[in-house]
Amino acid sequence: MCYYHHDEPAVAKCVRCGKYLCQDCFDSYGVSKGKCAGQALCYDFTQQLISDDLAELEANKNIIKIQFILSLVGIGIGFILGLIIGIGEGNFISALVSAIFMAGIGGVFLTFLKAYLVVAWALININFSDWDSIFYDAIVANAILDRILHHSKVITINGRSYRIKDYVKSSE
Repeated sequence: MCYYHHDEPAVAKCVRCGKYLCQDCFDSYGVSKGKCAGQALCYDFTQQLISDDLAELEANKNIIKIQFILSLVGIGIGFILGLIIGIGEGNFISALVSAIFMAGIGGVFLTFLKAYLVVAWALININFSDWDSIFYDAIVANAILDRILHHSKVITINGRSYRIKDYVKSSE
């Protein structure tokens, strides 16, 4: 019998807690993306997934704002440069067209720059053995590591990190 609808027969079991679910619950509480996609989930676990996603979004709110502002700055700089280049030709229509074109290039450039910096920052703080979790493919991660480490010397430092010394002091 269904955990939530006691008069309905169970057709599935929650992958997390094992609660039995009827067809209505099974259809209502599924997710289409992520680690639990296509699996049977109960109402409580679905609520927990949603609250975890909202907490992560709240934690990343300032980063998202900064990324949006950077995109607007790139579009603005591109628009101004395009307008200056276009005015040099003497035609207002060509100035406007080149401004719009350059605004798109500026926005795309800063978007790629943001993506590069996010991946670079993530890679700085991750062990080499965990790089396949960033690239979602162990073969790609190994190929990148081979090219980076080909003529390099890897120095492994054991002990406390000097970079986070102030954080460690405040948390103790």
